[in-house]
Amino acid sequence: MQFRDPDTIIRNTNPALLTLLDERLNTLVKWDVMQFFYRHSDAIKTAREIAEALSRDLDSVAHAAAELADTGLLEMQVDASTALYMLTGNDAARQEIDAFMSACDNPKFRRCAIQYVLTTAAG
Repeated sequence: MQFRDPDTIIRNTNPALLTLLDERLNTLVKWDVMQFFYRHSDAIKTAREIAEALSRDLDSVAHAAAELADTGLLEMQVDASTALYMLTGNDAARQEIDAFMSACDNPKFRRCAIQYVLTTAAG
């Protein structure tokens, strides 16, 4: 199935969502980790627990979670030398996350955003 001009859909996307894709959710692993915490907003998990829940490899999840914490979408606490991750408590960041996840309810946007991330990562 061909996409209907994904560049047009992305260009017409809210600029804040595009910035979020460009700067913070720029890999599918980060996107998966963010969706996990969006769906389980009270979760406090290690990278290993997140990886197991997502059926992804530990190294990529640990890297993604650390980067999401660096960008403010997750918070990280160290407990007995183990990093624990949770969704940010910052209201503005949570609103950004909510806006992005709501936009992903639209299948056209979601497909185009995935293609955008894959193309951006490859380029």
